[in-house]
Amino acid sequence: MASPLTLPQLEQEEEEEEDDENEELASLFSKETESPPPLFSADPPLFLLPRAAAVRWILRVSSHYGFSALTPVLAVNYLDRFLSGVIYQEDKPWMVQLAAAACLSLAAKVEETHVPLLLDLQVEDAEHVFEAKTVQKMEIMVLSSLDWKMNPVTAISFVDGFAARLGLNRRLHPLHWEMFYARCLASILGFLPDSRFVRYVPSVVAAAAMLEVESSCNGVDYGTQLLSLLHVTKDKVNQCSQTMREVVAVSNSTFRRRHYIGCYGGDAYHCCPHHPGSPIGVIDAAALCCTESSDDDWWGSDTAPVTPPPPHSKKIRVE
Repeated sequence: MASPLTLPQLEQEEEEEEDDENEELASLFSKETESPPPLFSADPPLFLLPRAAAVRWILRVSSHYGFSALTPVLAVNYLDRFLSGVIYQEDKPWMVQLAAAACLSLAAKVEETHVPLLLDLQVEDAEHVFEAKTVQKMEIMVLSSLDWKMNPVTAISFVDGFAARLGLNRRLHPLHWEMFYARCLASILGFLPDSRFVRYVPSVVAAAAMLEVESSCNGVDYGTQLLSLLHVTKDKVNQCSQTMREVVAVSNSTFRRRHYIGCYGGDAYHCCPHHPGSPIGVIDAAALCCTESSDDDWWGSDTAPVTPPPPHSKKIRVE
């Protein structure tokens, strides 16, 4: 049997662990610097409404298939980077939906073990359903446009990094940690459809989400430490936090009005059928909160889908 560690040995282990966590954060910040937020040519961009509808669709499909929370975050990252480099054509609004389908397919291939067939992926009220070969061509266009850089740093990466550096996963009770992490993910996912999301780098979005969660958690105080880890001003984080709070509040209000459910603690993800701490439960909440029809009127009736929607199949086929 191994002898218990002495106090000096424990202190040395903690120092080594802290060094590793600092290196990991430094690596994340370095990658973030190499990948600035996408800049859209139009002001305001003409495709903001189509983008919002496409992102909400990505969230719904991710919930439908039980994808991890990282999959829709990656898909939206690909979509925003792709859209920032193209000229939007008002007479072809379906192009954003096609790009969204391609980006979600690519993100699923990067992150998921089982990936639905391209036709099966286009569920959850997809306004246009495209042939597999059409989506595949768009996938190649996206890959080429993004220079095949498909593993960007995300807000979820920074939540993981910040939480490890602050020791939150060790300081909090396992159940409290799970709920804390779920709230952070729910805030990030709920923020995705809003066009203002692209204004902020991932570290700021992650910090804003964590500060929002801190404000609703008793006995958890890490705001000052968290802000000291950032490479931006406190005002920038507060601005993002305020925007996120507005977006999520509207989403939660919409959820309550439509589903007539009193959400425990005021957070929609508590009402999900899945365990709130699970990726599926978090995405369910974001998808439900972001399900709106008023912004979907931009779809033109003259853009005919290539194929009819496939019948729903509970069994996911692997492409």
